[in-house]
Amino acid sequence: MSSSRDHDTDVDADVDADNGQLRRELAFSAQLAVGLLSGICIAVLAVAWSMNGLRDILNVPELASVPINDPPPNIPGPTITYWLAWAIPSLVVYSLGAILFWRWKPLRWLIVSFMIGFVAVSLLCIPLIIYIDVTGF
Repeated sequence: MSSSRDHDTDVDADVDADNGQLRRELAFSAQLAVGLLSGICIAVLAVAWSMNGLRDILNVPELASVPINDPPPNIPGPTITYWLAWAIPSLVVYSLGAILFWRWKPLRWLIVSFMIGFVAVSLLCIPLIIYIDVTGF
């Protein structure tokens, strides 16, 4: 009878070990998903909201929308404050991401997936919007 109890205890220990492994894998997957989605959301906010807010704060002059084939003379190009309004939000997120990655070891995969989502959306949106702003239509 004792061998039956030992066998049941071994089976219970194996089930507990499998459940622990499953929980770790689910937590890892959840970190990746949450990080990726939050990176995408923050990138959209950085491109749309914070960049326009910085344009207002830095008093960036509006660029003239001109056709590419027929540009009128004496239209100034983008100023340094225009480029700063684009650079500051991304640099803040990259800096905070690097610091958190360095200091917050248990959730490094969350931060890595966040940065992947942020960089992907930023690299798709920012060059397109700058191209439209600078070259016209």
